[in-house]
Amino acid sequence: MRLAIGLYNRNTEFMSETIEKIISSKIFTEWHWLRYHFQGLPDGEYTDFSFDLLNKLSFIEYKIPGFTEETIRRLASYSGKVNHEPHYEQLIQILVEVVIFYHLAEAFLASNAEFQWEPTVPGSEKNPELLIRDGNLSTIIEIKCPSILKHLRDAAQNDTQLGARIGDPAIFDEIAASGKATRPLDNKIKDFLISAESKFEPFKKVDENISTVLIIAWSQHLFEATSPLINGMSGLLTENSFFKGEDGKPVKFPSVDAVLITEHLELVLRATREEQLPYGYNSPLDYGAFLMPGVLSPALIHNPHRNTEPNENVLQKLGAVNIEDIADPRVSPMDYVMWL
Repeated sequence: MRLAIGLYNRNTEFMSETIEKIISSKIFTEWHWLRYHFQGLPDGEYTDFSFDLLNKLSFIEYKIPGFTEETIRRLASYSGKVNHEPHYEQLIQILVEVVIFYHLAEAFLASNAEFQWEPTVPGSEKNPELLIRDGNLSTIIEIKCPSILKHLRDAAQNDTQLGARIGDPAIFDEIAASGKATRPLDNKIKDFLISAESKFEPFKKVDENISTVLIIAWSQHLFEATSPLINGMSGLLTENSFFKGEDGKPVKFPSVDAVLITEHLELVLRATREEQLPYGYNSPLDYGAFLMPGVLSPALIHNPHRNTEPNENVLQKLGAVNIEDIADPRVSPMDYVMWL
């Protein structure tokens, strides 16, 4: 365990209260995936991960009061089941949200932008993650992170990986069922779009000018997410989408203006395991130095069926780069990959 001397924070009392809430939570009283990172807190000791998390939570609190207490409650709730992998995957989702929320809070710190966490509109019980009001512009952000650990293990063992549904469906199913090829996670991407559309649409009805962004956190193999979206044979945002309605036509998602694919799932996995962070990250929960050459930039995909243009200011702050401008094989959509 790496010891950090002191803990820089503008509000020492708030930080002390936060630490007490962690110590008195199920993170300490029951088995928990993150217990290792917090076990030194009673003695004033921190791992790099816990040090970074505590500081980022306190910073987010300036923009979103109550975020810290609710995040600790959510983290602590996934406890009591030894090595229960679904709990770990839920924790990854929460921590990805912390990464992105912190980055946005920092990016908008000098502005009068208003942050509304889990906003609602009349007539809808579904809330997206965040609403940012910046002057006359409003942007809704939804963050998704797949349960992907089994997929990562399978992909590491198989020689072939399918990027998207290609060719004859029968042949596709045969290849996928052979046990030698890894299926694409296109159904997860489809579910993310359906969920985002259901959350964004009520806001669009109230304000047709509001912009929306669906952020999908992934591993460094971003092609696993971009291929199901824009592969020409079956991409969910193309006219050949494999997802059809009862009328046999491709289902469209007009309330989703843009999709941003990032590698923050990879970051958080490595951070919680104390592994070497991906290139361009300075701390366990860093958003990344996306302007630095060689860093895997967040890949932006504009929805061709959108009814509003996304907020360029927000996209710029998120480090979004149009997928067409990213010359990296880890990002470009693929039909299949044969690993050597």
